Amino acid sequence: MISILGRSMVLLSLAVCVIGTFAGIAGGAKRSETAWKWARISAYWAH
Repeated sequence: MISILGRSMVLLSLAVCVIGTFAGIAGGAKRSETAWKWARISAYWAH
C-alpha cells in the first residue's frame, strides 16, 4: 500500500513538472505572464 502511494506521488509530481515545462515554453514564446506564473507555481509545487 505504501509503495502504491509513493509511486502515485512520484507520477503526480512528474505530471506537474511536464505541465509546468510546457507552460514555461509557451509563456516564453508568447511572453505571457499567466503562463510564466503557472510555470513557477508548478515548479515550486513539484519540487
